[in-house]
Amino acid sequence: LESSDYFETGVNLLYTRVITDPQVALKLTGKMGRHTLGVFSARDEITNLVVPGVDGSDSATFETPNTSTVGRYRYDLRSNSTLGVMMTDREGSGGYYNRVASFDAQLRPTDSDEVKVNAVWSKTKYSPEMQTELDLTSDEISDNYLKLFYTHSKREWWVFGEYLDIGDDFRADLGFIPQVGYRSATAGGAYTWWGEAKNWYNRLEVGGWISTTDDQGGDFLGTQNRVWLSGEGPQQSNFRIAVEDRSEVYEGVQFDGLLVPSFFLRIRPTASFAVRVSGVVGDWIDYTHVQPADRVRLSGELDFNIGRHFAWEISHLYTTLE
Repeated sequence: LESSDYFETGVNLLYTRVITDPQVALKLTGKMGRHTLGVFSARDEITNLVVPGVDGSDSATFETPNTSTVGRYRYDLRSNSTLGVMMTDREGSGGYYNRVASFDAQLRPTDSDEVKVNAVWSKTKYSPEMQTELDLTSDEISDNYLKLFYTHSKREWWVFGEYLDIGDDFRADLGFIPQVGYRSATAGGAYTWWGEAKNWYNRLEVGGWISTTDDQGGDFLGTQNRVWLSGEGPQQSNFRIAVEDRSEVYEGVQFDGLLVPSFFLRIRPTASFAVRVSGVVGDWIDYTHVQPADRVRLSGELDFNIGRHFAWEISHLYTTLE
């Protein structure tokens, strides 16, 4: 975990728990002026593999070794902007490999505007054992990943937009990207009121966003529309009330008009006591049997802190799927 932020790109291309049983490893990280460098390599005795798709993922563990290598370079521009590149490589037995090269940019042209770009390329070759175990139809594949994000923020309001395009055959075996083969576009924003001494709130925010997703062939996969009201008040209190309207296609079945209300509340009336409650009650999908469902998910937590040395937490989760 030390210096793990050196390897962050805005895309989950590196999830180090994938390296399960390392026998030997080497890591080098450093920073000099505006230049940041991170390199590591590990010999792993086990190969964990996730094969993502549009509807879900397959996974398997192979008792075969591999060598995982990652290189990261970032250059810090002025005004909190950065440019970076990263490469990951995993080489295993039976001819297996996964190679990923990425470019990322985080640009802040003004104090209010931020632009993020991630462009990633991958090439993968599976061993005969992997093809048999996971029923793969091709031994060698390659594809791309593109993410564009923009936000404009003021004290009273903010807006954002995001575009994501992940090819069917994109793989990042040293990371964690469990879904591929889709394009999505999202846009939203919020308005904020700041409280004064006479108001009961410190901050109130109302906002919303909309999102639509298609597969790489242009077929509809789903939409998400969400609105919320959130705020902060005295005694370190904060709350959020939200309603989401969803449509989703799963395994060829389209589910429309899924209404999902949710809430969250947390307050600390004293320095030694805090309470939190949250819940989601509404429509859902029974993914196992591919049918509509009703979901209830309620949780609560009590936190006690007595002095500097004693902390006590009581929590409970109740959930049903009908």
